Amino acid sequence: MDRAVAAPVTLISAGPGSGKTLALADWAQSTNRRVAWLSVGASDDALPAFWAALVAALRASGASVGSGLSDLLPAASFGEQDARRVVDTLAQMRAPLTIVLDDLHHVRDRHVLRSVETLFECLPPTAHVIVSARFDPPLRWRRLAVADRLVEIRADQLAFDAAEAGQLLTMVGLRLGPAPLGRLVERTRGWAAGLRLAASALDRNAPEAAVSRLRGSDRPVADYLMQEVLDQLPDADRDFVLRSSVADPVSAEMAQALTGVVDAQARLESLEATNGFVVGLAGGRTWFTWHPLFRELLLHRLTVEKPGARDDLHQRAARWLVGQGDYLAAIRHLTAVADWPGVGRLLTERLAPDVVTSAASALVEALTPVANRAEVDPNATTLLASAVCNFHHSEYAAMIRDVEAAEAAARREHNPIAVEVLASSLRMAHSRALDPATLTRTARRVLEVTRPISRPDVPALERYRAIATTNLGSGLLLDGDLSAARSALIEAQKSCNRWGLGLSELTARGGLALLAALHGQPRIALERARAARATADQYGWAPEPQAAAHMTALVIVALDTGEVQEAEQLLGLGTRDTNLALASRIMFAVLALQAAIARDDLSSADRRAGLLALTAQRIALPRLLAGWVSVAQAEHLLAHGRVEDARQVLGQISDGGYPAARRDLNLARCHLAQDDPRRALQSLTALIPSLSAYRTVAVHARVVAAVAAIRLRKDAQALDLLTDAVELAAETSMLGPFLAAGQPLRPLLARYRTVVGRHAEFTTAALGGVPPGEQPIPVAANGQELTERERAVLPFLATHLTATQIAEELFLSVNTVKSHQQAIYRKFGVSSRRAAVDRGRDLGLI
Repeated sequence: MDRAVAAPVTLISAGPGSGKTLALADWAQSTNRRVAWLSVGASDDALPAFWAALVAALRASGASVGSGLSDLLPAASFGEQDARRVVDTLAQMRAPLTIVLDDLHHVRDRHVLRSVETLFECLPPTAHVIVSARFDPPLRWRRLAVADRLVEIRADQLAFDAAEAGQLLTMVGLRLGPAPLGRLVERTRGWAAGLRLAASALDRNAPEAAVSRLRGSDRPVADYLMQEVLDQLPDADRDFVLRSSVADPVSAEMAQALTGVVDAQARLESLEATNGFVVGLAGGRTWFTWHPLFRELLLHRLTVEKPGARDDLHQRAARWLVGQGDYLAAIRHLTAVADWPGVGRLLTERLAPDVVTSAASALVEALTPVANRAEVDPNATTLLASAVCNFHHSEYAAMIRDVEAAEAAARREHNPIAVEVLASSLRMAHSRALDPATLTRTARRVLEVTRPISRPDVPALERYRAIATTNLGSGLLLDGDLSAARSALIEAQKSCNRWGLGLSELTARGGLALLAALHGQPRIALERARAARATADQYGWAPEPQAAAHMTALVIVALDTGEVQEAEQLLGLGTRDTNLALASRIMFAVLALQAAIARDDLSSADRRAGLLALTAQRIALPRLLAGWVSVAQAEHLLAHGRVEDARQVLGQISDGGYPAARRDLNLARCHLAQDDPRRALQSLTALIPSLSAYRTVAVHARVVAAVAAIRLRKDAQALDLLTDAVELAAETSMLGPFLAAGQPLRPLLARYRTVVGRHAEFTTAALGGVPPGEQPIPVAANGQELTERERAVLPFLATHLTATQIAEELFLSVNTVKSHQQAIYRKFGVSSRRAAVDRGRDLGLI
């Protein structure tokens, strides 16, 4: 091992009992290198579980690996890019570190294996990885070997030859002649576990005779020798290991709870030192694990020798673990003895809220054996476990069937309270995922069910309520009750933070960002959404469904500020999770359609409109979401010039709230599209005072009204409307409404820059990034170009100002203004002020 760490990677590959873990543990305790030890289990065969365990091992080792790793909490959606981030953090490390991946053969998932290969490739010079497995994991070992980056230790190197076996026996006080020693090595094939068992079992008074009696043809040598080891233990130690073996790993405190002995730590350390089948785990010898084959023997003998004791011991282990707050391990013990009421109490009273946290994978892994019993033993507990597992896997139809069956079973089993809490919470989860129109109702039901319950009855009560309040806020938002939604989400954010419900807190923060975006408050929306996004990135939650709300807010802000390309990129990030709730999918589909319209890409808009129709027509939608869909569909029809169809769609939107404001705005646009600017201006003039709650709509309404006023040649009113729009929009860079107005607004913007002269940077951007003074000057009718002074005078001709008033505005003499006016007439080939204004508009100068 000392020589092996000279290469970046070491592979120890051999069958069980060959001494891999013991050799590694011994070496790890003796080396002066810092060691991060991960004992890989079957439950680690997924990216989130594997990297969560590895990050924990790295932290436990005390390695200085940077703040990026110290904050990482891999969630259910932890991906290969997140693994790369951990590896990149390790690559910055300077202190020597050895990472031990023991029993890596449990890993079959290709994503996990690929991430391990990434770890191999990016190791810094100070780091080393040791992989121990019963067989070669399917990694590119030959590539490492060709690059001289691999040292291999295999079964033939681990196997004892006669000399080594003799040394082993001598160390424990036994001496054999060459012949019996050769027979022992031949019988055991040099297998370390067999030799160690033999060394413990041989009669010290006649060891050579004992060797000849060793047999293993009917059963593995290990089974026979383990029985010999167990039989040689003193009665007190034998009882201790039999009773302690129900737990793996086991600590001294846990062993004391199982056996009643007060010197459990000393006994475990003695067993570790003397028989090799108890192995101290890295990190201070607080926890110990059994050799798997030895533990199987112990559990078998426990059943044979102490009938009924095994169930009692599992119950003791579960009680001890509950006292330590390790409810998942307690569930495993209760499952082993089919204590379904006990499992049900832990699930409903304590653990169920974890299914919407980063601990979801571990919870589902512990519940899966319970859920599998639902087919043959459909009681309230097994059915609820199945429902939770189905929720985690987004199998909502199966989840609801389990919930209904569990409720019926609970009534028969006379244990309805906690079951009703979890069942109503799962119904709420179904609403959030597939039936958003019922989300407010089902969330209120959870709060109603939990109201008369006290925390001693259901310790997880406040976590249930926090999750329900989050969903209530989301439901109220979708219903269009934005004020009530804000209150609920503020309360939910505080509660989720208090009770450690990170993913639900992310939902609440995203909902508050979305509310700000709908109200046309881009700065507040950006602040909240970016903070939520930073949290999601930090903990690997970006692809989770709970990240959808703040991503929706970011897209809305990007569209409102005219950043259409950024909106498209955010839409791609927001829709990467295939398990998005239906409401989130519809929101993203609406915004994708609006982005295509903003790009004037009608072909893409047509495709996205079709997708939106398919998504939204499946079920009844809550009020705000339904209205938002109709608005987007009407805007798509308007883009195609189908005004009557657009008006018909808009007519389906009910009065009040955000969708109604967008409806009225688009009805005015319909009037403009039908060449009725007077009616458009009248309707918008009446609408504008009521739009203070929705700043984006208010700005857009003023812009559209200004365009209508231009067409009616009400130049002064148009300038007033545009001035109000700029004042509302400039502070938050709300360019979207101005860019959407296009060419008809450009002359008025140019006049605003000349007459009002405020917010120059904003109006430059509203003109597409090129201010009027930098635009090419159009050629007049006689081939002459207007001078800068003439271009400054021209917009005033579209007003009712006299030459004297224009002179005052431009700080010129009256004669100078009149001179410029006559020059304009001459160059335009016109003879009247009205004709000059028309020509200026045709040339894009007004």
